[in-house]
Amino acid sequence: MDFKIFSREWYSFTSFLILVLFTVSCSKISNEQVEKNTDMLVSSIDIVGARSIFYQDAYSRSELQNGFYKADAKGNVSELYINDASGKRTGIGILWAVNVSDRYVFIHPNPWDLGDLAGLDEYGQGDDVWKLINIICVADKQSGKLYKMPFIPVCGMSDTGVQTYNTNRRLVYQSGDKSYILGNETTSGTFSQIYVFDHSDMSVRALLPEGQEYCWLEIANAGFVGYWGGYNSTYKVITPGGSIIVMPRKTFLLNGQFYSIVENEDDSKEVYVWSNDGNNRLVESKICNVPNDLHSFYDYWLTDNVTNEILFENYSFDGKEFKSLSTSIPNKFFDEKCRFTSPDLYETRDAWYVIENQYLLKLNKKTYEVSRIALTEYQLLDVVSDVNESTLSFVGLRYADMAKVIGKIKNDDSFSIEAIIKGSQAVFNLIPLN
Repeated sequence: MDFKIFSREWYSFTSFLILVLFTVSCSKISNEQVEKNTDMLVSSIDIVGARSIFYQDAYSRSELQNGFYKADAKGNVSELYINDASGKRTGIGILWAVNVSDRYVFIHPNPWDLGDLAGLDEYGQGDDVWKLINIICVADKQSGKLYKMPFIPVCGMSDTGVQTYNTNRRLVYQSGDKSYILGNETTSGTFSQIYVFDHSDMSVRALLPEGQEYCWLEIANAGFVGYWGGYNSTYKVITPGGSIIVMPRKTFLLNGQFYSIVENEDDSKEVYVWSNDGNNRLVESKICNVPNDLHSFYDYWLTDNVTNEILFENYSFDGKEFKSLSTSIPNKFFDEKCRFTSPDLYETRDAWYVIENQYLLKLNKKTYEVSRIALTEYQLLDVVSDVNESTLSFVGLRYADMAKVIGKIKNDDSFSIEAIIKGSQAVFNLIPLN
C-alpha cells in the first residue's frame, strides 16, 4: 500500500518535472529566433490584382468567416491571407488595414497568431518579445511583398482587434514620398502624435514632442506641417528644423503655402501669406483686405486643390484676391466638415459630397454648382472618398434584391457595382486599391 502511494506520488512528480522542463525549454526561445521566424512567416500577401479589400464580420456558419477579404476586377470575393517565405499560406489573421499611399497599405498581422507560429507556447515572454510579434507590415500593392516595422498606434486602430466603427475621418496625408499618419488618439477625440512614413526606406518616425494635440493637419511646401487643435485652440506649424510656430487661429493652406486672416482693432480683416525662410522660420506679408460681407460658417472653409482656391459661403479666394460667387455654398457642406471627429463630407478630385435624406448633394469643384443624386436604388452603408480619385467608393444595400454590394459613384453620377458580398453581417474598413 505504501509502495503504491509512493509510486503514484513519484509518477506525478516526475510528470510535473518533465512538463516544467518542457515548458521552460519552449519559453526560452531566443529573441533572435523569434525575429527570424517572423521574417519567414510574414513575407507576402495576396493583394496583387485586388480592386478593394474589406473586413467582413460574418457568422461562423456563413460562407465567409470573420476576417479581411479582397474583390478582384471580375467581382470575385475571396479571403485575403498572408504567405510565408515559401509562398505557403500561414493562417495569420489580419486585425486591421490602412491605406497610406497610392502604392502602400499598412497591414497589422494578428500578434497572437504570429506568436503561435513563431514558436511561442505562452505569452509571458516580456515586452521585448511582444514587440517582435506585435508589428505592422507595409504591403506593396504592386508586388504583394511585406516589409516589417514596429507597431504604431494609428488613429482608431488598436492592437487587439479590427476597427469596427465607420467614420470618414482622414487618417493619412501623402506629400511626395512621405505619408503623414494621425496617431495616438486621446480620450477627447484628438491626437497627440504624427507619424511620418518614408516610402524610400520604409522607416517611420514620430514628429511631435510630448504635450501636443490636434484634430487635423495640413502639409505645406518643404515639409512644413500645420496642425489645429480643435475649438478655441491655436493653429501651429512644426518646421523641418524641429521648431514649433504658433500661427493666427484662422490659418489655412493653399497651393502649398499658409495663409492667415487677421482681424484688426477696427474690426477690419486682412489676409497674409507665409513664406519659408530656411528650415525654422516663416515670414508673413500682406496680400489684401477681406470683404466686409464675407460669410464664414463656423470659421470653416473648403480647400479646392483642383483650382487652388479656398471656398467660403459667398466668396472664393485664389491666393491673391477674393471673388464673389454667383450663388452661396449651402451651409450643409461647411456644417459637415466642422464635425472633425466624424465628418460626413466626402471629397474626390472633382467634387465634394454630403448625404441629405435620400439624396447625395454634390458640389462641383470647377463650377461650384450644387446638384442632387437620388439614392433610390441603394442605401449607402459606408462611403470612402479619396481626393486623388474621381469616384466615391461605397458599401451599400441594393434595394432591388437586398444584396450587399461594393461599388463606385462616378463623376457623371452613375453607379457601378464591382462585387456582391455574401452574408448579412457588417462590412468595415473598405479600402479601394485601384
